[in-house]
Amino acid sequence: MIKEQMITNTVIDGKEYTAIALGVDDFAIPRHMMQGEKQDGYIYKNGELIPWRWEAFCTIEGRKCFYFDRCRIENFSSIATTHRDNALTLVRDLAVALTLLPQSFVSVQLGLLPTYRFYIYEDDSWLILPPDLGDLFSLYYNDEDRYLSLGCFAKGGTEPSFSLIRQFAQFLYFALTGSAPYQDREIREYNYTEFPLSSLRPYLFPDLSEKTQGFIEFCLHATSKEMRKIYGNRKAEENLKWFVEKTMTLTWEAERKSPEDYASVKSELEKSGSYQKFLKQTSEGAKRNNFWRLKGSVIIGTCIAVILVGAFVISYVSKLLEPPYTKDMNQSEIVYAFYEAQNELDVSDLTAAIKGCKAPQENEVINLFVNRQTRMAYEQTAPVIRADKWVDAGMPSFKATMFVYGADDVKVTEVGENTLRADLLFYSPYNYSSETTETTDLTSTEATTYCYAYSQTFTFAWNDRGWWNIVNITDPEVELVREIKTPLLAQ
Repeated sequence: MIKEQMITNTVIDGKEYTAIALGVDDFAIPRHMMQGEKQDGYIYKNGELIPWRWEAFCTIEGRKCFYFDRCRIENFSSIATTHRDNALTLVRDLAVALTLLPQSFVSVQLGLLPTYRFYIYEDDSWLILPPDLGDLFSLYYNDEDRYLSLGCFAKGGTEPSFSLIRQFAQFLYFALTGSAPYQDREIREYNYTEFPLSSLRPYLFPDLSEKTQGFIEFCLHATSKEMRKIYGNRKAEENLKWFVEKTMTLTWEAERKSPEDYASVKSELEKSGSYQKFLKQTSEGAKRNNFWRLKGSVIIGTCIAVILVGAFVISYVSKLLEPPYTKDMNQSEIVYAFYEAQNELDVSDLTAAIKGCKAPQENEVINLFVNRQTRMAYEQTAPVIRADKWVDAGMPSFKATMFVYGADDVKVTEVGENTLRADLLFYSPYNYSSETTETTDLTSTEATTYCYAYSQTFTFAWNDRGWWNIVNITDPEVELVREIKTPLLAQ
């Protein structure tokens, strides 16, 4: 089952509130994380986003909680129990809400979103918590809690921009079965081969439309080619529009279930030959895969990728607990450091000085970072070539599996009080004026790199802790300068 948060009602200073637990109250929340204005959450109801605000913190039964006006809400996991009969509509509504939220609000970590930020009201509207509260959950949670809220939805081989579509399909699988498809560790180790919906149908959803089942199975198992055909050159949350459009044509025939119902079904399944065969194949397959990984060089690369990606997530949280590396820099130096971080695909450094806003290129950098680390693990080569170094080297040829990305010739100009503009040349494999992704064709004899005149404006504010913060970044103004054709090296 997905991790559930303790939700309770309490009375503070004579007023009734609802509280959600973060975790055991065994350490103090870092003071600087609570400085400044709190971020609003949102209620998504009847097609509209309504700002929502929490009050403060309290401790209930030894647990650190945040509280807000009293209401009746349930954990996200209730889509598999008390809200199961309406789960398709609820999941689709959540997808719509994410496409409407401000870019600075939807902070996608490794292409996925944690379930502890989503709650369901009794009228089937959604409460979506703000990123600052989400960061606190990740601090209070242990590794297993983080896994059951986020990690169990990760699947190897998923294209970054397809990640939320696959995660939302897993939500539907969870609503039908009471478990995430790849939640079991052995299933993950055995090539993500989940127990098939067709085998669970007689026990849990005998009347479900075949079309609905087929859609879920397609999203769980789509190939890279099929994924790229769907997402094009768009962000993961923008691609949820495809999920919304497709699910509008589906029906949902599933009754409410209790945890006891799922336990009863599992007990019955354990007696069936097909389930015992599945468990045996999964266990033996996981052992085989682990054996060969330990014996082969691939496991070394895979472990490196896991460590690096894990380090990225850990650093994202740990950066919140210490002053940014830019604390001794002036405004101009911070802007140069910003583009250096983009060239390095280092999201932690990219966002270190940012407060109260979001870098427009953050999601693209996250996607490329994960893509680079995964390919380094499996191919033992770095696919991303830094644009400035490529230009300095005379724009040499490279392999078809590689591409050029990043900023060069950055010039920073003061254009107003605490406001600076950066003008630069930006190189990318993507044609930003096109609706589809245009990366190098592996059968082609030349690669196309797009060179843009690129401009962004940064606004700064001095905080009382003694350093400059970026408080606003404009969307980049981009103009195509030229297309650079580079002969490819032999593979």
